[in-house]
Amino acid sequence: MNSTDPQTLARSGAHAPEQFGDLEQLETVARMAAAVGADAIRRTAPDRLNVRVKTDPTDLVTTADENAESAVISMIRRHRPWDEITSEERGLVTGARNIRWSVDPLDGTANFTAGNPDYAVSVGCFVGELPAFGAIHRPADDIAVSTRTVRPDQLRWPRPSSAIRLAVGVPYGVATHAEAWDIIHRLTPYRAVLDRTGSAACDLLKLVTGGLDVYISVGLYEWDTAAGRALVRSAGGTSVQLQSVGGQEVWVCGSSANVAEFRAHLLQASLCNDAAPGQPSTRTGPPVTIS
Repeated sequence: MNSTDPQTLARSGAHAPEQFGDLEQLETVARMAAAVGADAIRRTAPDRLNVRVKTDPTDLVTTADENAESAVISMIRRHRPWDEITSEERGLVTGARNIRWSVDPLDGTANFTAGNPDYAVSVGCFVGELPAFGAIHRPADDIAVSTRTVRPDQLRWPRPSSAIRLAVGVPYGVATHAEAWDIIHRLTPYRAVLDRTGSAACDLLKLVTGGLDVYISVGLYEWDTAAGRALVRSAGGTSVQLQSVGGQEVWVCGSSANVAEFRAHLLQASLCNDAAPGQPSTRTGPPVTIS
């Protein structure tokens, strides 16, 4: 059974399938929203970025983030005016909670301002508690993947004779940043080669297109990984939620075999514990003050 068929999605929340509306439309809207967000970034003049700092010198927001966010939300609202939206810069746009959109309008802003192409628009759609649809679009090279276009044969499976290519999403903030790097330092000797872009969306895009074996997020916000986790699911992989010893939300994403291996290593190394059954994502708070 397809991971996005109505019966499977209905079991992810307490709603009948007809209450979700047109399920095919959700993927289409995610793809269109990511595309218009990417176009808004490309159309923002380089001399009008108005770069500002949020929590630390690498946590930035620009006019391009805001233009992309406006374009993405407008596209969702045009086709799904009743749905709830959680977005990085605006926070919560209220609506019916059985369908909820999770938007990062420009993931990798520090890369973007430095002229590095590793940044992307990430649009995920939850049906109940399940990230069921999504799209990630890289404006710099126009690479885009959605839950309809992702290829199941691209997920990489275990190769005992070679190192595993691993990306770890690192949060902002001194304490959370330190714990994430401790996890990285403890994992890399375990037949893993670190290969991270500095953008969760770009890392997850690499994962579902065969460039990575495993992606692990530590303490990131929901909008950083929602679309990527939907892509992993549609590609036949899995995402497992853990909790770090410091209390941070951790997601391990990839093929089922690779995820099982790294989950076991994180638990055995006392770096993480299993999350409580049914524990929802906790990193969906409002955006921080921008200065």
